[in-house]
Amino acid sequence: MAYLMERVNMGGNNLKIDINKDFLKEYKDNFFKGFSVSEVIHLVVALGVAALIMYVAVRYLHIDIVAAVYISVPFIIPIVFSGIYMYQDYLKPKDYMLERQYTLASERLHYETEEADVTKYFTMYHKPAYKKNTITDTLRKKVG
Repeated sequence: MAYLMERVNMGGNNLKIDINKDFLKEYKDNFFKGFSVSEVIHLVVALGVAALIMYVAVRYLHIDIVAAVYISVPFIIPIVFSGIYMYQDYLKPKDYMLERQYTLASERLHYETEEADVTKYFTMYHKPAYKKNTITDTLRKKVG
């Protein structure tokens, strides 16, 4: 029975739990060789556009195949960039533009706080606007 009553000293900090820092980064949606579905679709579309441009350049414009590859690169870079690049490792360019539009549209939202603004009090009384004296008013005061 003595072995049942034995105390086990855990030592306080022996329990280690690994917590992922960023869920979206740690558990990326892997579809093909580490790429997500969206990234694979953008890469396939970019290859299709490059193949089409090279076919037209070689077949109809009679340009060398190496030059046709160089011609197609500026057309496929935006497609690949929009599929793979992530702003601050979180937003794709399309999602970033939508977030930016929302931020610009909602930047002037009004809010209410619990603290009273002591510099401004609401009142129905308004001081009359200051009337600027004209020359004729000044002459009337002096004469009258």
